[in-house]
Amino acid sequence: MTAVTLWRAPALYYGDAPRRALWGCYAGFALSLWLKTPIVLQVLNQQPIVDLPVLLGHYADTAALVSIITYVAMSYGTSKKANAARHVIVSRRIARIVPSIALAVVLAITVLFFTVVERPVPTTDFVAAHIGQWGAAAYLTVFYLLLGTASFLTGYQWAGASRRAETRALRIGLVLMTIAAAIGLAYAAIRTEYIWSAVFFPASWAYGTDVTHATAAMQVVLFICMATGAAIPTANSAIARWATWRTLWLLYPLWRDLVTAFPQVAFHNAVSGWSADRRPSRFRGLISWSLPLKVRLSIRVHNIADAVEQLRHYAPPGMVHAAEDMAEEELDAVGDDEAVETAAAALYVRAALHAVALNQRYAAASEPLPHKAILDPQGEALWWLQVRRAYSATSAERAACLLSIASAAGQSSNGSASSSQGVGGAPAG
Repeated sequence: MTAVTLWRAPALYYGDAPRRALWGCYAGFALSLWLKTPIVLQVLNQQPIVDLPVLLGHYADTAALVSIITYVAMSYGTSKKANAARHVIVSRRIARIVPSIALAVVLAITVLFFTVVERPVPTTDFVAAHIGQWGAAAYLTVFYLLLGTASFLTGYQWAGASRRAETRALRIGLVLMTIAAAIGLAYAAIRTEYIWSAVFFPASWAYGTDVTHATAAMQVVLFICMATGAAIPTANSAIARWATWRTLWLLYPLWRDLVTAFPQVAFHNAVSGWSADRRPSRFRGLISWSLPLKVRLSIRVHNIADAVEQLRHYAPPGMVHAAEDMAEEELDAVGDDEAVETAAAALYVRAALHAVALNQRYAAASEPLPHKAILDPQGEALWWLQVRRAYSATSAERAACLLSIASAAGQSSNGSASSSQGVGGAPAG
């Protein structure tokens, strides 16, 4: 549950209301589970309020239940058409009143906790320690009523949605979440019957240990089904996100060298990771949640393209063709035109950056790199990724050799190189 909470945390920054509500559900349940761990219990049980982890856990569970009901209602959109399906109308009406119900539940369990629940010493199993006490039974019943109601409502909605699911992954995920809701309803019913039977029929709770263990196992299965059910429909999205993250990471060496030479192209400092007083950070652009990951990759690709355009003023005319000739000679045995184009682009960038380091600016800009017929930002990112691989394999000696050849050719044809402005003073292309 904690892993899912962390995975969905970006929804707090740029997600819509349903995604934020779903995150609230997982965060609430994750917090509730952490409050049952031995380390947290040991720390909180040292506080003046006896059994404080129990009360805090029920607060967290209540917030999670409100969030999941809200999420289900928001999943149907905000349209208020009169001919909406009955289950949509019912879900929206319940979602409107559930915050008030949750507030009433919180107030009720707080009052009952501090007035009628006997709490002489801290406990590790609240139900087992207070079995047979009517005060504890009343306290737990209020929470179980909310749990059972939320489980029934969400299970009903998810069961219907699973029949209308358009993809197999979505259908499997909804079925698992329906099973989780059914387990939650059964858990609430069994626990309620168990605590009140022990109050009115004390002899009947001899099987109490078995019920406690069985319902605890049900709770574990419930959380596993819920987390898995939410993860399966987003598997394709997770794979795509990982590919985007990996591309962003692998483009870093090429991007770093270019924005170091031309810091003005890194126009979105918070996302790109560039700062004028320090080196670009490889991790900052990966962990920043200020913009979606695809937008961050698009910005990095545009930074690279803009900086390469700036390089034209530091590359002598004809260097693109010289780079192509050198790449063809080196890759003649390969016979791969795309590999030649990639190697030529990498040679051109490396040689032009060498000219930038020498503060060697030319009166006439070189021709641009050949135009690639790329239709989307992802395709452009993959092209620059190929260039980056060839760029990392290109030595400084080869780049210097290419620059010398192109400079000599340029001088013999139409002019000589001139040193003028520094790197930071390079004009826009």
